[in-house]
Amino acid sequence: IVISDEAGRAERAQEVASTAAGEAAEVVNDAWIASKVKSSLLFSRDLDGMSISVQAREGEVTLGGRVSSKASKELAIAIAQDIRGVKRVDASQLDAMP
Repeated sequence: IVISDEAGRAERAQEVASTAAGEAAEVVNDAWIASKVKSSLLFSRDLDGMSISVQAREGEVTLGGRVSSKASKELAIAIAQDIRGVKRVDASQLDAMP
């Protein structure tokens, strides 16, 4: 009976460790996605990447701030969508000046 109980605890510990590792990988992936999107925006000659904020959660990227035109907003969205791992881009917080 003791052996069975120890095996059950070991199995449960393995499940907990696996779940924690998966959650950590997701955080790392979101951090990687956010930094990759931000650096791509910064390197774009047609955008002021410093004026755009970037957040990522579960592969969804949120862009915020202000850009000089609707075309700049569309470009920022396209750049973000082109990054590996991005599932969706929300640019509702990214304002385009008229």
